[in-house]
Amino acid sequence: MLLLTLSTFGSAAFSIDQPVDQQPYDVSVNLEPYSSIFIDPESTLNLDQINTPDYLFRFAPWQKERLYFTTKKGTAWVKITLPKDISVKPLPILRLRPPPGVTLNAYIASPDHHELLPGGRQASSNIYLYNLDSYMEQASDVFVEIPAAAADSLHASLKSPSVILSDQEYANWQTGWLLALFLVMIMMNAFNWFKYRQEAHIYLALICCMGPVFLISWQGLVHVSWLEPGWLQHVMMNVSLIVGTILLSQMARVSLSGDSIKLTYCFNTLSIISASLLILILTGASVSLEHSLLINLITTQIIWYCSLFTRASGALTIPAWLSTPYAIIHLIASLAILGVIDYNPIAAIWMLMQITSLTILAFSFYFGNNEHLVTDSEPVLNKSSKPAPITQITKDSDIFNAMGHELRTPLNGVLGMSELLQSTQLTPKQENYVQTLRYAGNELSNLINLLSEAWKLEQSETSLEIKPYDVNEFLNDSLYKFRFRAEQLNTELISFVHPDVPDISEADTRQLSLIMEGTLSHIFSQTENNEVMVSVNQTSLLPGSEPEKQQDSKDGYILFQITYNQGQQGMNLPADISRLSYSEAKLQADISMHLYIAIKLIEAMSGQFGIMNQGSTHIWFAIPHKNQTTDILSREDQPNFSHKNIKALIVDDNKTCRQVLAQQCALMGINTLDAEDGREALAMIRNEAYLGRAFDVIILDHHMPGMNGIQMVERLHEDSQTEIPKIIILTGATNPPGKQRAERLGISTFLTKPAGRKTLQKALSQALGETRQGETESV
Repeated sequence: MLLLTLSTFGSAAFSIDQPVDQQPYDVSVNLEPYSSIFIDPESTLNLDQINTPDYLFRFAPWQKERLYFTTKKGTAWVKITLPKDISVKPLPILRLRPPPGVTLNAYIASPDHHELLPGGRQASSNIYLYNLDSYMEQASDVFVEIPAAAADSLHASLKSPSVILSDQEYANWQTGWLLALFLVMIMMNAFNWFKYRQEAHIYLALICCMGPVFLISWQGLVHVSWLEPGWLQHVMMNVSLIVGTILLSQMARVSLSGDSIKLTYCFNTLSIISASLLILILTGASVSLEHSLLINLITTQIIWYCSLFTRASGALTIPAWLSTPYAIIHLIASLAILGVIDYNPIAAIWMLMQITSLTILAFSFYFGNNEHLVTDSEPVLNKSSKPAPITQITKDSDIFNAMGHELRTPLNGVLGMSELLQSTQLTPKQENYVQTLRYAGNELSNLINLLSEAWKLEQSETSLEIKPYDVNEFLNDSLYKFRFRAEQLNTELISFVHPDVPDISEADTRQLSLIMEGTLSHIFSQTENNEVMVSVNQTSLLPGSEPEKQQDSKDGYILFQITYNQGQQGMNLPADISRLSYSEAKLQADISMHLYIAIKLIEAMSGQFGIMNQGSTHIWFAIPHKNQTTDILSREDQPNFSHKNIKALIVDDNKTCRQVLAQQCALMGINTLDAEDGREALAMIRNEAYLGRAFDVIILDHHMPGMNGIQMVERLHEDSQTEIPKIIILTGATNPPGKQRAERLGISTFLTKPAGRKTLQKALSQALGETRQGETESV
């Protein structure tokens, strides 16, 4: 039946008779740059009214926004001005492709008349073709009438007949081999199910059935005359996508959950969410393809994560090389279809269909040998073949190292491409999506590194690479990675390095970075609308420990302490947590995998770890310190701050931030006053200037309630009688105000929160003219 439908569609393809001596030119012109759009919310206007000066000036450039989750009301009029500088020979064809289930009308209009374009929807497809040969030399415009909700998914192009036929041949060829492949995989998995009676085979066969349904509905191969044109296609695409998501969740349940009740609940919850959306579709609710695709994307990524990092008893082992390429390409293609990435969505759909079919084929072959579906709790059917001993596999470090490399390679590609995407021109919504994508990728990379170190600890393969490091720079680099996360959670991230802490210490900086990132990842998963304070000190007596029970350290410890508010109950961990397995530790305390591995790494570095609940929760860890007799690292970039009698005003709505900044300034010999908002600060500036004690510099928080930092500076400029001091802005935002606006307001420097003492010292030196121009650096 599928092959018969495909051959019928191929015979109905658009064809044009051409002279023998005239060869077609391969021309394809994207008409989006030549187009503008007008939305009629009430759908009351006709073309006679639209094609008048009263409405023509309301047309705006056509900027598509494919990612939307609220249905746009009314009718959209797309005006296409036929390009005069492009010659499409021998016959120009206007090709319009709306989303499935959408009909449109196309008109040719001049200032004095209009008419319907000759042509229209092609048989058994959702493509409209119009002959523009007699209109290219006239001053005419094409008007397309389409529902507003579908306007952003409309594709308009001007093509020569040869390109039309080439596109159709490509679509027919792709459709043909994909349908044949899905049919083969259905029969293969059905045969395996009858032979082995394993649920995984039947779920694979059912998922293969959804592929052809989506494909033939997307290509418009289904047509029922008594239904509204395109309605059935839209419903079939949505249903096939959602049903495929439900089947995928259930396949993950029987394959990955094993004896884990939590994983079973997780996969069943994903199925329930998809089933709820399916019910809305079947009851006639307005559900866009974007909703279905987003649910499918989230489900796929969760299942991929679980297949890599969860090992439940009785579960199947899914190789990373089977699932990782599909998960990453699925993510990239979905972002392109949703409009987050600037890539042809039609090509992205083809790419998604191809990787889906190839992945199912790989799973079908892999599970074709029933031994791959046998779990630890099931006997092996084929007694003649003996699996490798489990102890031999777990002790082979090459397997885990190779898997870590295979995971990092595609992950680095995703992070690299997202960084390149971030450098392009994006809307604020798209920039937020890319920032979230990059943060999630960094989180995944950090987790892979932690798991790799945990594996090495288990196999006693860990070797420390001790080398000197700058304590201040290490802290700044570690906290910078969590700046966007803190902004998302509306959490103030503050740091303070005690003046007694030496500039240089020695440690394995790679493991120390993993410890800091693992601890902060645990804290940010537990807090929101909070305040996280990271302090560094040097000590020989650790908090809450008896002196006789502490390990000897010749030069003491570098003590890192992270303070946050976790509520009244605080956090409690067993004293012997390092001797427990993760599952045992999880039963006794609410500890994340990040923090558990971080504790293991601290012990491997001969360090100490502890938690104190004193109003707030204090998580601390101490790393042995070794004094440096020589200045190993270059200190040439450190400014020699020597200003005397400097007076500074600190303006910040957070009390802890004001106290930390005041302490940092006091260490540099700067006298400070503080204010908690912009209005109080303005009053203090005017009062001190009137008394002849004007401030030399203002350290100003950008984000404050009521009046933010930029608004306060603008108000300060409005007062012509007050001399404006030097201004340093502190911001935790990922997108601070522009450089031109800052220069116009006389702002010296933008510092990213949390700002360390030496970073603040550099900024003050730059603002007050202490350092030479060549020695200052951009912060």
